[in-house]
Amino acid sequence: MASGDVYVVSCEMSGPGAQRLYCILHYMQNGGAGTPTVAQMAAVAGAFGAFLPNLFLGMMTSAYAWGQIEMVIITGTANGQYAVDVTNGGSAGGADGTNGPVERALVIRKHTGLVGRRQHGRNYIPGVCVEAFDDNGIFQPSNVDNVNQDALRAGLLAAVTAPIGTSTITLVPVIWHASNSTSSLVVETTLSSLVGIQRRRRLGIGI
Repeated sequence: MASGDVYVVSCEMSGPGAQRLYCILHYMQNGGAGTPTVAQMAAVAGAFGAFLPNLFLGMMTSAYAWGQIEMVIITGTANGQYAVDVTNGGSAGGADGTNGPVERALVIRKHTGLVGRRQHGRNYIPGVCVEAFDDNGIFQPSNVDNVNQDALRAGLLAAVTAPIGTSTITLVPVIWHASNSTSSLVVETTLSSLVGIQRRRRLGIGI
């Protein structure tokens, strides 16, 4: 199988005290010729490495750093194929403002246009400055670079074209429903007006 395969794109970052932080994204292949081989997976991961680090680094302050991308296919005949991309690994965030606590995050909401709570998703963007939220946890967009905000929303909504050999494949952002192994296409991204609080769900698995 090629078209319809789902990829997990795990963005690893670090915060104060070398705390590891993750943002997990899902993409579905909806165009292109075939499935990447094991040898071609690095180039596919590299297509994400070409833009994802800059999206996050533009929102994070200097106490936070980009780590790497870990990508794995979770459906189809290529289930389990894996690659890592370390583009910009170790680079510190470039956003202005006061370094904030590691558990506080900006929330980007993902919308599919379908009815039901399970048809909406969210991701937590760590490392935003203290000034991004007021004392009541309300997002203050005027205190965060507008260009970086727009780039984040657009970047996490955009389709990704990746090379496989002499051809290419197209991957689009989706919400993955693990309960029945289906996915829904993301058609809009927005920034939440409320602060997000990240909590460690399982020992050793990010926050």
